[in-house]
Amino acid sequence: MKMPLLLIATAAALLSLVLAKSQCPAYRYNTFTDAAHNAEGLRKIVARFQGALGGINNADMPGQKGGFRVINWDGAQLPFDMPPVAFKKNRGAQFFSSDNKFVVSNPNNSADGVPKGDKTAPPKDIRFSSLNLGQSKRFQVFSPNRLFTVRNSNKMSSKFFVPAQKDTQDAAAVSGFGAIFTDVGDGRSTLLEFYDKNGCAIAKVYAPPRSRGLSFAGIIVDASYKSPIFEVKLTVGS
Repeated sequence: MKMPLLLIATAAALLSLVLAKSQCPAYRYNTFTDAAHNAEGLRKIVARFQGALGGINNADMPGQKGGFRVINWDGAQLPFDMPPVAFKKNRGAQFFSSDNKFVVSNPNNSADGVPKGDKTAPPKDIRFSSLNLGQSKRFQVFSPNRLFTVRNSNKMSSKFFVPAQKDTQDAAAVSGFGAIFTDVGDGRSTLLEFYDKNGCAIAKVYAPPRSRGLSFAGIIVDASYKSPIFEVKLTVGS
């Protein structure tokens, strides 16, 4: 169980084409990685990453030309079984996995006031203790007090869309993407793979290990490529 906190640049609409791999460009990009024992120790690298994206948090405002957006797992409206499209309209990111099942841990008081025996009540946990009590003791949070994970797999991906409060949205690409993970055990178990609209590989970045701590990994592609990141594939632990 790992927690990606996704930080993404604003997007531009695009069309998808297919190129032979021999035609793929060799992208230039800057890599951002760090690990720390707690959230406070990781804030510097996250702030530097956000600053390099323009330093402006666009939240859910549409039509922005620069800055970044943050996937806020700590939003009170998120259910335990999170729909993959939960952040598509207001943050421009949709998640995918083999069965498209994702979960967000609940704050301590999430089940307070629910009648005893109500099977529809969400699990009461803060760090996925309802899924695995032993492992949850290893997890830290960066954005209190919730974690996000793909379920039934250790692989997921994110694609991007122009944020808009409507049923149809244009596909998009971003200039940078980063994620925060919890309890990365080794330097080869957790990674991000970046692809452009033609399926060409842009970069592969491993999250640095920090057992029982937090790790950050991300890239920002050189501005000359005009936001080429169409999809990010994540392997979240073993």
